[in-house]
Amino acid sequence: MTSVYYQIRQIVISPSGTFLAICTEHTVHVAVLPDSSRLADGDRSPLKLKTYQLGPTIHVIPESPLASVLWHPLAVATSSTDCLVTVTAEAAVRVWELDRSNHWTFERPELAIDLRKLADAVSCDQDFEPCGFGKTRGFSVDDFDMEVSAACFGGRAGEQEDAWASMTLWTAMRNGDIYALCPLLPSKWTPTSTTIPSLTTSAVSRMASIAAEDADADDRRAADQQYEWVQEIDDEDPLLLDASDPSERYEVRLRPQNPSAIPRLQGPFELPMEDEAIDIEVSDIFVFPSHLEVEDILSGEDDYEEWGTATPTGIPFTTVCLASTDNKVYFALELEGVSCQWLPKKGRSTFSLPSSDARELPLVESVILDGTLPGHASSSWPVFTGDPVHSHSLFFTTATQIYSLSLNEWITRLAVELSGDGPADPALKTRLDTSCQSQICVADKVIEINESPKAPLSAPTLVDDAYLGYFMLTCTPTTAYSAFFDQSHLRESIANPWSPERTSTSLILAQSQLDRITAEEEAEDGGINLPTRAPYAPSNVLYANATHPLRQLRDRIPANHKKAMTERPMRLSPACLDVMTSAHRTIAVQTAELEQAAAELFRRCERLRDELGDQVKQMSELADRLQHLHGLTHDGDDDRRSHEARIREAQERQHRLVQRYEVLRRKVGRVGTARQELSSKEVAWIEEIETLGRNVGVVEPENEKVPAPLDSRFDTVSSILSVKGPLTGIG
Repeated sequence: MTSVYYQIRQIVISPSGTFLAICTEHTVHVAVLPDSSRLADGDRSPLKLKTYQLGPTIHVIPESPLASVLWHPLAVATSSTDCLVTVTAEAAVRVWELDRSNHWTFERPELAIDLRKLADAVSCDQDFEPCGFGKTRGFSVDDFDMEVSAACFGGRAGEQEDAWASMTLWTAMRNGDIYALCPLLPSKWTPTSTTIPSLTTSAVSRMASIAAEDADADDRRAADQQYEWVQEIDDEDPLLLDASDPSERYEVRLRPQNPSAIPRLQGPFELPMEDEAIDIEVSDIFVFPSHLEVEDILSGEDDYEEWGTATPTGIPFTTVCLASTDNKVYFALELEGVSCQWLPKKGRSTFSLPSSDARELPLVESVILDGTLPGHASSSWPVFTGDPVHSHSLFFTTATQIYSLSLNEWITRLAVELSGDGPADPALKTRLDTSCQSQICVADKVIEINESPKAPLSAPTLVDDAYLGYFMLTCTPTTAYSAFFDQSHLRESIANPWSPERTSTSLILAQSQLDRITAEEEAEDGGINLPTRAPYAPSNVLYANATHPLRQLRDRIPANHKKAMTERPMRLSPACLDVMTSAHRTIAVQTAELEQAAAELFRRCERLRDELGDQVKQMSELADRLQHLHGLTHDGDDDRRSHEARIREAQERQHRLVQRYEVLRRKVGRVGTARQELSSKEVAWIEEIETLGRNVGVVEPENEKVPAPLDSRFDTVSSILSVKGPLTGIG
């Protein structure tokens, strides 16, 4: 439990599970989460969380609203330290290195960068700090062209992702422009096992390529800066920090101070549109990092066999996903790669103005999805949520629906084509063109709300635990929704790596599907389809505070008018008419909602009464049928028997048949055992059977004296009749 004055817009849990960022439109409160052992206690009382307000004089109401709040993936995360990055709509990026033992870390950020200043900068020695509180700023075109919608890091600190990905901040502007800030690191950061080798290989290979070619001054300077930055990391002795798990230790590195702590802003990257007249309004951005070329950095090492034998699961390109306010998702590729870049220093020889990195990102597919609230199309703000299980899947949340967007099949197929050794296949270009023209994104609807009136869905939370399962949680202001998925990634399976095997959808969809299958089975078996109906959920207006709308209306009245309305006699005036009109509109809306809820409740009660009457009638008919079965089935005193008597007679008849069978079985068993000669009757009976057999043609005659069988005689008569014609006059 914590007290936050403004409406909460976002809740972000740190990857370590220690801190919780509670975000409103302008403020951020960082709460310290209690230990998980408290869940086992029987105490049900609320827990008072220790909270810190982030930058009380920076994130305040008069300043620009927050666009994104992110936990840095390479931060030194302990029980008392972590790193938070905030991005405002006015393109102000702040890096907060939080430390519970130092309250000043919650007051001032470690780094503060104004992207608008950085976009027009020519030297890294300039002042890029955002303007202070209350300071006036002049007009600039960047106020409209660089209005931030969302931001995200390019990686999640994975072992198999590009080393530059997790230290690259991607920022999407509202007009569709994309910028990259690399490297953005806190003063202390934690690399992965492949980060340092990958950075070294990248810097050395870039220096070698620059030395072998006639490169311009900017490229040569950028290569020198990158090599200098990576060399400082290589020469540093890392600090080993004990983790919460005794078997693990963190390797902590210091951020290099040269060339600069603030990198150069790369971009803008743009999406090519078929119709240039169409303007998109971006709502969110998500980036899939490029796959790490392990062969280049671990060749000759002991661990190379373990890494090299793995099936390729990614492509060496960054995939950028953009969401627009009209529920459209764009997938683009960044083919050249984003690495570290800095502005030149003043007074160091001569330098030219850095060339612009503006370029287009190849658009591979765009998907249009549903999910806009009726009458609220302008307020739609779709967002992305990463999938913690599958590396190239994400969830897309609209106002009324949540979709699963998967690129696993296309990425895996493309990775197999690009990972071949040896010379390039002449047909590779054709296959790649075919792959890009086929279906790239697999979109599945996971949750759809059916509330009335509908309220927007919140961004979901994904949980993947061996004991709890793999499921999604989301909610509206009044209802919670969940969807459970199959944990096929925890066991060996013959399924393809791009098949998530999601076996469950939302509870409502799963129940409707189960009802449909049950109805089909009953129809096939000739059964009776039982009537089903959705459970009744009372409207929220029945439980809402009836005086709350009027209290809000009263708070909006100016102080001088409020005093005149409440303390003085009412007079006819425009102010009084305005108040009465507003009160009428407020009460009319509330009354209409109450009438609709009461009417729905009345219809449900009437339906319930009718259904109960039908149930009583069916039970009466069933009782009559049961009484009829227990009664007598035939007329007459001698023939009227109950079904119990009929069962007894059948059992007795069966007993008599068994006795007769036993008698015949014993007789057959005695035949031939006593070796007695046949009687005269038995001999005559056998001769009669043999004669009959010869006559009908079953037994062939032993000599010619025996007359022909009956079938041959019949054939002879038939042939004679066919020659002489039919006999007439007989009889």
